[in-house]
Amino acid sequence: MNKKKKSTNTSPYPDEVIDRLARAFYPAILACWNSEEGQRSLVGAKAPPSC
Repeated sequence: MNKKKKSTNTSPYPDEVIDRLARAFYPAILACWNSEEGQRSLVGAKAPPSC
């Protein structure tokens, strides 16, 4: 039998609140991550100058 591993919530917020926030922000985070502009901001716009 496959049992789903339950994550342990150690924050002061209830699981329902965390789940609601994750569902609200996850699509926007994915859209940014998958966009060219988001990739540049995560990696950095310019490569550091070589010494």
